[in-house]
Amino acid sequence: MTLRASDRGLGWALGGALSLAGGLLAAGCGGGTPTQAQARDQATTYVCDYYQRCAMIGAGQTYTSRDDCETTIRAMFQNAWAPEDCSKISAMGFDNCLTAIRIAECNNPADVANVIFNKCTKMNVCGTP
Repeated sequence: MTLRASDRGLGWALGGALSLAGGLLAAGCGGGTPTQAQARDQATTYVCDYYQRCAMIGAGQTYTSRDDCETTIRAMFQNAWAPEDCSKISAMGFDNCLTAIRIAECNNPADVANVIFNKCTKMNVCGTP
């Protein structure tokens, strides 16, 4: 994976914010409340869909392949929503987070900030134990 300072997409911003702030993203919808692992995997899919939609996966891009994106983003979510801190997922918060990721416009800092600091915070996504 190669991150460039010029990359302004959701995933680039997520990586930095998750590393600095910790516990920020999750996502989920339909079929009941997901487990932490299901939320982590679904959020990974949504974020990598964003990267793909915004042409940030491929040679010379933020991620060299879809597998590269999924491996990196999944590890970020696993760290951000450690099972011991996120044993219960808020269905409403999770759905709001997924929606925000899904509708984020490519290279729009306001959308990225909304995902990271509003819709997908650990407080909004992880329910109380």
